[in-house]
Amino acid sequence: MIKLNLPNEKNRVVEYRFFHASELTSKTTERELPLIIAPKEKSDLNFLLAFIRENKQPLATCIHKYGGILFRGFSIASQHDFKSILDQFDYQLETEYSLGATPRKSFGNSIFSSSEATNSIPIIAHNEMSYLNHRPRMIAFYCEVPPVKYGETPIFNCRAALNDLIPEIRETLSTRKVKYVRIFDRGRFIFLNLLLVTWPEAFHTHSRTEVEKICAKFDLDYRWYPGGNLITNNIINPIVKHLYTNEDCLNIQLYHLRNHLLDFENIRPRQNVIWNWILQLSVKMMYWTHLYPIRIRYGDDKPIPGEVVKQIRQSLWDHSVIFSWEKGDVLILDNIATAHGRLNTVPPRKIFTAFGDMYTL
Repeated sequence: MIKLNLPNEKNRVVEYRFFHASELTSKTTERELPLIIAPKEKSDLNFLLAFIRENKQPLATCIHKYGGILFRGFSIASQHDFKSILDQFDYQLETEYSLGATPRKSFGNSIFSSSEATNSIPIIAHNEMSYLNHRPRMIAFYCEVPPVKYGETPIFNCRAALNDLIPEIRETLSTRKVKYVRIFDRGRFIFLNLLLVTWPEAFHTHSRTEVEKICAKFDLDYRWYPGGNLITNNIINPIVKHLYTNEDCLNIQLYHLRNHLLDFENIRPRQNVIWNWILQLSVKMMYWTHLYPIRIRYGDDKPIPGEVVKQIRQSLWDHSVIFSWEKGDVLILDNIATAHGRLNTVPPRKIFTAFGDMYTL
């Protein structure tokens, strides 16, 4: 158990700790990610709201220091409760998931499904919207229905991951940066229906003129292709200075064939072998035929070697925490210091998300 000097009487009935081994599905070296706050005795939602309201600033500092906070064991029973918790922090939540990379449902009031990507596909490690220069400082998750099996949301220490990179790779990322190339289809077809979004969905409009205005706003180069398809690209610095701690953090999304295949290999013991092979073959074919909707290159448009991608990926996974969701969990992450993903899952699984406090690099 740890002790924090939060200036409130309610601290006497609240426990501060980190994950026990029994709460994890994989061993980790990250003993202090995230900070867990749990009641020592039965406490209702009103208690938690008052606790956050009266300790808002020190709790925000804890989120930056530890990379995130998990509220566990409180009576959090609905999306409305989830939103009430976030409101105590005065976050400016986004009402739309603009230019998102995976399909999500909006439930209104700034609450979304965490992802509509098919359950058998792992979602790569990423900081939310790190393929854009305009991105959220925070992202939060609420577990209404824990997965029947698997379905973890691994989280990653981006400060430690960057520090572990060999100097040559770190220097290359800093100087050459990375380019995200996105292919937006006008409509859905075949495998893409399970993974990513069309440009009317991503831009929330069917007007090409409006799309072009949004591209200008987000500093995206774009090109229209026959049939109504759209390609955008932009160059991003994957090494980000934290706004509060001044530490360098690795913010990157490895949309690269090598990374996807390693992710599928990672979950192969948890899937039907033939189905896992089919998924890997499908991703290979999409890359070979240039149909995969997002890919990453160096900023000078040269390909990133697979071995470099493997080392970056390994650095992130070496500093990962993989825990089992419990009903009522609310996880708030510092989106600069901490990345997240999703492993394959057996439904039902209901995880909701909200994000906000946007900033521009």
